[in-house]
Amino acid sequence: MAIATTYLLRMGKAKYIWVTMVPMAFLLFTTIVAGYQNIVNNYLPKHNYLLAVLSAVMIVMVVLIVADSVRVWISILRGRTPLIKDTEETFIKSPIESIPTKYLSE
Repeated sequence: MAIATTYLLRMGKAKYIWVTMVPMAFLLFTTIVAGYQNIVNNYLPKHNYLLAVLSAVMIVMVVLIVADSVRVWISILRGRTPLIKDTEETFIKSPIESIPTKYLSE
């Protein structure tokens, strides 16, 4: 969801980011709450410290990914990061397109 939001912003379609931001907010909230509840209610009482640490690492990684995405979004919205123009010049031509077609028809 964060990648799709970044793509929309880079394409200059900021009015559509709600389509990806709402589900991302839901996923962020449920992931953090479920991870916390899993650590506190399941892993620590049963002394499953490895699973508790892995869940905590996952929560930290989710927060870091979203924080970095927010940093990039602010950079795009402030104009520090250029927008991507969806034109043919941005795509790399494949090697097959460079073959002369007059030789293929003979």
